[in-house]
Amino acid sequence: DEQHNLTAISNMNPFKLDFNPNKFVWGGLHFYLGSVMLVIGKIIGMFHLSNKIVYYFFKTDEVGNMYLFLRFIPFFSSIFCGIIIFLFLQKKIWWNFSILGYILYLIFPIVFVNSKTAKPHTLGALFVFLGFYFLCKVFDSDEIKNYIYSAIFFGLSFSVLYPNIFSIILFYLAECY
Repeated sequence: DEQHNLTAISNMNPFKLDFNPNKFVWGGLHFYLGSVMLVIGKIIGMFHLSNKIVYYFFKTDEVGNMYLFLRFIPFFSSIFCGIIIFLFLQKKIWWNFSILGYILYLIFPIVFVNSKTAKPHTLGALFVFLGFYFLCKVFDSDEIKNYIYSAIFFGLSFSVLYPNIFSIILFYLAECY
């Protein structure tokens, strides 16, 4: 998966305004955020970015650091998803259940595995949870900004992972409610 990310990111050339990763298994936003993480890693000196593949044959430790930086996105996305679950349950149910929900979410096997790999699933889930959070706020107050935030986060979830288009159904069901 990390190799898939690096291949897609290397296909882009921002200096020529070419932001097409030429790989469409996942949404483009995932690759764009991965690119940002690689630039941050380069700026702080964790690795060197080169367009010559031979360079990386002799610098395997730098490739490992690149993979590590790509894994930060799903790791922190999982933590923020858990925090959203905690806040939602704390507001809607009870404080003790919110702690239990947070812990159960973080130790759920699929979340645990995906938080350690450079896949877009947890980032997509984060945007779905944020969209759902603002969608629930629509029921508390019918302010237009909650609709807008919800639509933005559902759209971002789709731009990270294409099957998340189905989360937009929640938005329309809430409108019918």
